[in-house]
This record gives sequence, C-alpha cells and structure tokens, in this order.
Amino acid sequence: GTTSKAVTFNSTYGTLPAPTLNGYTFAGWYTAATNGTKVSDTTKYTTAGNSTLYVHWNLNTYSIGYNLNGGSISGQPTSYNVNTATFALPAPTRAGYSFTGWTGSNGTTVQKSVSIAKSSTGNKSYTANWSLNTYTISYTLNGGNISGQKTSYNVTTEAFALPTPSRNGYTFTGWTG
Repeated sequence: GTTSKAVTFNSTYGTLPAPTLNGYTFAGWYTAATNGTKVSDTTKYTTAGNSTLYVHWNLNTYSIGYNLNGGSISGQPTSYNVNTATFALPAPTRAGYSFTGWTGSNGTTVQKSVSIAKSSTGNKSYTANWSLNTYTISYTLNGGNISGQKTSYNVTTEAFALPTPSRNGYTFTGWTG
C-alpha cells in the first residue's frame, strides 16, 4: 500500500512507519526501489517538492532441526523461506525399529507424513519416533524335542544360543535356516 506524510523542508522525517511482510524483515526506508540512500526518523528532508521513499526487505531463512533418536536420514532439508515450494520431510530409518512418525513443530501427535507448506514461517524442529520390531523364531524339529527355546527377539535382546534338540536314535548335527 501507499501512505503519505507531510515533512517540512530541512526538518527530520520524524517517526516513519515500520511495515511488516510475512517471511521478511523490514530493512528500512530508501530513496530508491533498489539501492538508494537509507532514510531514518532523524534524516533531514532536503528535497524541494514531493519525494517517494521505498521499503526494502530482507528475506528470512528459517532452520529445520531433526532429533533422529538413533536413526539416520538423507535428503532432509535444513532450511526454508516463505518462497520455498511445499515439501514433505523424508522418513528416517533405524535398524530393528519401525518409524512411527514425527512430533515437534507439527504437535505432539505422531505423524508419518509431515509437510512444510509454501509461505510458512519460523524455525522448525522434529523428533523421530520409533517402535521396536519383534522377530519370531520358529523351529522345525523333524520328530525331535527341545525345551527352553526363545520364540522371539529384538535388537535389544542379549545374544543367545539355540538349544540342542533331542530325538531317540539320532545325533543332532546342527541347525539350518
């Protein structure tokens, strides 16, 4: 928009408005649309007749932080601005776990798909959430018997040995699979 202000020749401009623009920081008033001389409240008005002042803006860059909680990720953006096209956060990976979603700047409800929309502002921070995968162990005993066998494990399970089965009249030669 355009506004006008009466200023007396050889007096200071006095209080100038401080406009706002989403995603930008006000850089000041200038005598030209590009470059020009910066004008402040204390600058003396020395132009005979009317003059135009131009607002200058600095584009803000916002950061995106990630807490991967032991996972890894690639291709993740680490910054954006209001002109960046809408984009989705990539999904991280972690051995032995399933990614359940992001929390953080998107809220406390876990979401697998999180996007940052064009025209968004502000620094963002996201935390990866995981569920521990459980793997099952099945045994084909071919007529033998065992006891004390584990039937599941996960990446936090201590190392263990499979039990030795027994079968009358046979010698156990090892596991395959």
